[in-house]
Amino acid sequence: MLPQSKIIYDEILMLKKNTNKQIFSVIEDVGASGGYYIAASADKIFASNSSIVGSIGVRIDSLNFKSLFNKLGIKAQTISSGKDKLILDPFQDMTEEHKTHLTKLANSIHKEFISDIKISRDNLIKDDIAFSGLFWTGNEALGIGLIDEISSLYDVNRDYFNNSKLITYNKKPSIFDNIINSIVMNHMRNNIGLYY
Repeated sequence: MLPQSKIIYDEILMLKKNTNKQIFSVIEDVGASGGYYIAASADKIFASNSSIVGSIGVRIDSLNFKSLFNKLGIKAQTISSGKDKLILDPFQDMTEEHKTHLTKLANSIHKEFISDIKISRDNLIKDDIAFSGLFWTGNEALGIGLIDEISSLYDVNRDYFNNSKLITYNKKPSIFDNIINSIVMNHMRNNIGLYY
């Protein structure tokens, strides 16, 4: 997620530079990790009291199914080229060399993340704990300097945009999404007794 967030962050900075317009970010629910990265590109960041904000860190996950597959008598077979191509293969143990490489990679990405946040927040962040990977409520994030103000989208619209018409962009659900939602709702109605 982080590489895509960095791309969006850079594009918003370019938009600000080319249009000389102010950009506001409003975190209504969760503005963590990549979501916070994007929000930090704004001139001001708003969040509600109970929003989740922060998680400035990097993680690289890899599951290992090797022992499970061995117990089940399943053998994974993979054809690859390049001695390290299978670095995150879930059917092999990770070597110390691979762990070292991935740790360096995560640390490098984290340093760039921190640098961008420090530049964007113009040294408003009051404590380096903000870069630990932890996350906070909106109120706590305000105290740390991760956001500028406690406010909702509607309050920002009222206070800064004279109650302009808000346009909501929602992804149209695919046929697959509709089928899955229908199955889930039927299951809930039939087995849990939940009705709408």
